[in-house]
Amino acid sequence: MTDAAAQRSSPLVRFAVIFVVVGAVLFGLFQGAEWRADNTALARYCDDPKAHIDRVVRIIEESEPVGDGERRTYIVAAKLLFLVPLGEGEKVANYRLRLLAQIEDRCP
Repeated sequence: MTDAAAQRSSPLVRFAVIFVVVGAVLFGLFQGAEWRADNTALARYCDDPKAHIDRVVRIIEESEPVGDGERRTYIVAAKLLFLVPLGEGEKVANYRLRLLAQIEDRCP
């Protein structure tokens, strides 16, 4: 066996190739998720941004914001809180304005 053939069949080389391929797939996956979050995920909040933001603020400020009401609207608002997280030490009033600006930037 030649040196090149022995080098290609080396377990370390195979591991390196697999590592690079998996890394490239994960990188592409995360880039796609970031693109979707930036371009499509916030667009669904364009119908009534103030109502969605009010629900997000209730989620932040109250221990049980839903009470006996409709849970789905609060789940949608919680997703908005996930997409545009509250900054560390950020006041809720500032977060409300930043969130409104983020939604308005994405709406046509």
